[in-house]
Amino acid sequence: MDVVFKIGEMADMFEISVRALHLYDKMGLFKPEYIDDTTGYRYYTPDQIHLLNTILSFKKLGFTLAEIKTILDHNFNPEIILALLKSKVRTYQKQIGIIRFNIENIDKIIGAIEDCKERQEKINPRPMEQEIAVKMSRISCLENIKLEDFFSEILWL
Repeated sequence: MDVVFKIGEMADMFEISVRALHLYDKMGLFKPEYIDDTTGYRYYTPDQIHLLNTILSFKKLGFTLAEIKTILDHNFNPEIILALLKSKVRTYQKQIGIIRFNIENIDKIIGAIEDCKERQEKINPRPMEQEIAVKMSRISCLENIKLEDFFSEILWL
């Protein structure tokens, strides 16, 4: 063997975890070229880089590891890849529809809140100032009560 990469080197090269490479091996997605019998270290060759890159590309498109395994098990059969790609597009289109629906509902709620706020401002143009004034007067009253209690204690001493 000329050039080989340890599992950690391979993980660093592709910015994935060693644990992910262990999982890929366990699932039969991406097996090391060689495993040392005494140490158990996994070694990969430069020829395997293309396969790992392909696996990671499918993952970035949103494919599950099971779907990627199907592709690999069928030796990159174009019909299977097309079927999975079309299925993925349908899935994403459904998600887009759900997201659009949620955005429309959020916009309606925002509009309702803003309308309610505008109506409240027309009825009572300074609700915030009035609330602040009421709170200030309550604090003032509490301070007066405390002051009265303090003076009454002094007088009875």
